[in-house]
Amino acid sequence: MKVSVNVLFWIFMSVLCVVATIAMIKFGHALEPEWVFMKKRELEHYVGQHKALWFLSYVVIHLLFAFLPFPWLSSLSFVGGFLFGFSLAFFSSLVLSVLGGTATFLVLRKFLSPFVQRHFYEVLKKVDFTATQNFKLLLSMRMFPFLPFFTVTALFSQSKISPLHFFLGSLIGRSPIVFMYVWVGHELKKLENFQDLLKPDYFFVLLVLAFAPWVKSIVLHLKLQLKKIISPMGKG
Repeated sequence: MKVSVNVLFWIFMSVLCVVATIAMIKFGHALEPEWVFMKKRELEHYVGQHKALWFLSYVVIHLLFAFLPFPWLSSLSFVGGFLFGFSLAFFSSLVLSVLGGTATFLVLRKFLSPFVQRHFYEVLKKVDFTATQNFKLLLSMRMFPFLPFFTVTALFSQSKISPLHFFLGSLIGRSPIVFMYVWVGHELKKLENFQDLLKPDYFFVLLVLAFAPWVKSIVLHLKLQLKKIISPMGKG
């Protein structure tokens, strides 16, 4: 059974967050490099002075990451939450990623369909992306953090879904993931020292960062188990 790079990455990140949390609890008093937080305050001051320029750079980079097959698009939501605050980062990150993805969707469908058919032949052969129920499938795949953003876009460029429905499905489907990353970035910006990580609020943030990517998998597993339990009862 093959394990994708994205799954391995999230397993690594989940373990890393748990280990980091335990380390902070055990050795937090010894970890006080003031220069880290001094640099953080300097960065916040610099961004505040040149906010328009930084935000413009953020917009350009975000659109490029959404349009081209670059990995870790969601990490830009985290950066946005840290630099620009929750509201601005959430709406801009969500809209920019969906706009970039929709542009890629149109280009792939109109000009690069043979490339997609060749590159994703095995997946397209197993899943019927030409079915009419593509909107629900798109929502589900956009909410699943292990699937690369570009891969989902490429697959649906070969479906019958309209550009408008693709845009709306991506907008709704991406919302929970973008919300989570922006919120974590915004909350971690408030850190003034490592001891703050021992506070319940920040401990919860670390737990969310570690385990949120697995929520959908857990829900699907529980749903499947519940279905197995209920099915025999229905027959009886």
